[in-house]
Amino acid sequence: MGEVRSARESIFYTVVLAATIALLYTFQAEFQDSLPIRFSSYDEIESVFGVLENAEESKYDFESERSCNHTFYELTHGEEGRLDNGTLTGVHIFLRHGHRTAMDSKRAKKTPRNLCDIRSTVKKMMINQKACFTSLLESAMSVYTQSDKCISSQLTALGVEQHKRLGSFLRSRYSSFTPDFAVHSTTYSRTFLSALSFLSTFDKSICTKTAIQPTKDTYFRGEAKPCPSSNLLKKYFKEKTWTNTSIEYRQKLTKLYKDTWLDVIADQLFIESCSSSCFSHRCKTSAKHEKCLTDNDFKNFTSMVASVNYEYFKNENYQRHSYLSVKPLIKRLFSETQSYQIYSGHDLTIGAILSYFDFFPSFRIPFASRVVFEFFEGDSFRVLFNGVQIFPKLLNQTVQIAEFSDEEKFKKLFPSSKSMKDACSKQLIKNFRRRKRHLDS
Repeated sequence: MGEVRSARESIFYTVVLAATIALLYTFQAEFQDSLPIRFSSYDEIESVFGVLENAEESKYDFESERSCNHTFYELTHGEEGRLDNGTLTGVHIFLRHGHRTAMDSKRAKKTPRNLCDIRSTVKKMMINQKACFTSLLESAMSVYTQSDKCISSQLTALGVEQHKRLGSFLRSRYSSFTPDFAVHSTTYSRTFLSALSFLSTFDKSICTKTAIQPTKDTYFRGEAKPCPSSNLLKKYFKEKTWTNTSIEYRQKLTKLYKDTWLDVIADQLFIESCSSSCFSHRCKTSAKHEKCLTDNDFKNFTSMVASVNYEYFKNENYQRHSYLSVKPLIKRLFSETQSYQIYSGHDLTIGAILSYFDFFPSFRIPFASRVVFEFFEGDSFRVLFNGVQIFPKLLNQTVQIAEFSDEEKFKKLFPSSKSMKDACSKQLIKNFRRRKRHLDS
């Protein structure tokens, strides 16, 4: 009897399991766009670039760190173009460049050569997207076409792929209309190439009609001049400093990465994590843990960086700087609700826009991030960050431009200023210094 009962239970659970799996597949088929389908970053990178020689040894848990967009999930999912009862009249897309090498030339040279050798890819772009190139852009591309060596701050093969995937995804979301997009980029090779990679899948026809417009302004303010006080405020950000770490742990990281600056170490560590094959200080089973980083070391570090980043974005001087930096841009966007623009910039660009709308991430701005402004009939708008609506906070809703006001935010950040002219003056900084000396005394 016991064996028969056991057999019946086995059959019963098998049937239940099969039915459950069938339901899950049905649910996924019906709601494919909204399900959080995860990719294996290691398998994807290996299939595209072949950078992993030993997949099992190279696998590493980086799910707690989002700075890479290494799973490609956020690049291929999002709510752009999916507002109920809304007819689009304009779209403005702000991009951060994709994965790059380290800012320091010595560290950049440690990047795997096959991530830096994108000569054939760039040469094809220069042929197929010829109209997008100005003389300045052609000159910037020479770093990719003339050598396979890794130099500082250059876009990698992973960065190219990130923007190709993002371009393809946003094309699928905005396929119902085909307006002519104007394209802008800061004057860095990594932002130019990110824009070209994005356009190659978003809309190839753009590069048969118009050139990418270069700008030296990180915040795309157009004709508006930067505020003097905005630049001066950079000196008063709360420095990203070590927190919640033991002296031994801090000494371990600074010794391994030969630097004491938290942000420099974080930048290098997360650049490596994006293409896990070049994670230089990962512990092997036989290694002494004081000479390498364990899984727990990395998780503890990312947790600390999350806390530090949040405090950095919340710092009032950072918010003041961000407000003054992007206010001219926001004002211009509200007057261009029936135009279509693409801007290729930096984490500074994205971070300032997020700050303006009171969104303070607890993580580093991921490579290939985007902020999208969608404008609709009736002069309403909404803002999305990496596919998630951040303004207005009530999802699937918009705000009338005529009803939008940042007056309270301005008063909070600049209580002694009556206008933007006052806030932009150097006198603001003098008053700030005087008040700071008074508080410190």
